[in-house]
Amino acid sequence: MKRNRPIIRVPDAHVIRVPESAYNLISYPTKLYRYCATRNSDIVIPGYSLPAGTACPAAVYGSGSVCEICYAATLIRLRKNVKTSHDHRFRDSVDNSKRWQSAAIVTGMGNDILADYMSGIMIDDYKYNRQLTGKLTGNVSLAVADMINMLQCNGLMAAVGYCYRLIDAMVMALGPQSQCPCCKENMRIRWHVSGDIYSDHYASLLTVVFRVLGSLYPNLKIWLPTRNWHAAAPQRLIDATDKLSFITNVNVVYSGLYVDIIDDAARMPSNTIVISNKNSVPDGYTACHAQMTHSHCGDCRRCYDSDTRVAYIKHR
Repeated sequence: MKRNRPIIRVPDAHVIRVPESAYNLISYPTKLYRYCATRNSDIVIPGYSLPAGTACPAAVYGSGSVCEICYAATLIRLRKNVKTSHDHRFRDSVDNSKRWQSAAIVTGMGNDILADYMSGIMIDDYKYNRQLTGKLTGNVSLAVADMINMLQCNGLMAAVGYCYRLIDAMVMALGPQSQCPCCKENMRIRWHVSGDIYSDHYASLLTVVFRVLGSLYPNLKIWLPTRNWHAAAPQRLIDATDKLSFITNVNVVYSGLYVDIIDDAARMPSNTIVISNKNSVPDGYTACHAQMTHSHCGDCRRCYDSDTRVAYIKHR
């Protein structure tokens, strides 16, 4: 007999807003939720999205390509509110990525050292200040602001504030998972439900965000799909994406380019393909549980495994 599983509703139905933020930061993909035995209900898995196509520098179009039939692009065309939120996020991320780039040059640190420096400061800030007060405002703490002012780089303050907004929003969204005894040991996020790593400076900002989230939730896994691996992708984006894969709590999953074709992405430790027939799953791959059962992820966590090989069924 089919059980009736009421979904736990998060604030504002399907979005999370942080104070000082005028647009939706966190969304909840349709099938990304799991059953919680403790609560006898479903808990949603949060995600972060950017505009499909616009934020996909390594997209490949043409007959038979996966990007040509992108379901996220279709959703943006059909739903104006989704497009508005994605566009706002993208503009915000681009603006702050440019500020981060300027700070990396002005301070002489470069992307990697600056990311290491700010990660350490913000991890301590969350551990000793924000965690104690429980206040998630999306603003830069005074102690961190003093450290940034010492670097004499005005744009860095805004870029770090952007990181704080993302982290605070995700902390709010992870509330149901972090407060549940059976879920907090297996917490999950999908980063880039649509969109991709579009610049190396944006990747550095995400390095800070992912490291801080990893320090707050040691059992958190972040699923980051990408197409920044093939010859048409700029080398700087390939390198920046590869660096993210070395963060302990991040699983970078390399996506195939064409339907029913196993390409060079298959050489990566974690990769996915798209097939047109659910009965033609290649050897070594696992069919998407949510698509095969016409429901949701349930207890399946293959997309978050470091050696995942998943076959998604082509959207009709």
